[in-house]
Amino acid sequence: MRAVDKDQRRAEEEATGQVKAEHEKREQRIGGLKREVALLQDPGRGTELGRLGGLVLHEHAVAASLEGLLLPLHGLRVRFDRGDRVHSLYLTKPDGGGDRA
Repeated sequence: MRAVDKDQRRAEEEATGQVKAEHEKREQRIGGLKREVALLQDPGRGTELGRLGGLVLHEHAVAASLEGLLLPLHGLRVRFDRGDRVHSLYLTKPDGGGDRA
């Protein structure tokens, strides 16, 4: 009877350890996915790629340096107007706001 009880306790401890290990793996995966979602929701500016007038193009956004505006690239519309001596670049956010250079 003692041997059976001992085997049963050992089996229960092993099962409890496996459940705990799987729970920890799940929590680590959830934490990683939460970090990925946060990065997708707010990727920041990213590295600078170029400049035009008062606008600075980054990997994930355009910064209007004079006004301090940050326009995310997602959903941004761009329009060029060519003039005889002056050319303009218009950036429009999905909500209608934006900037011109």
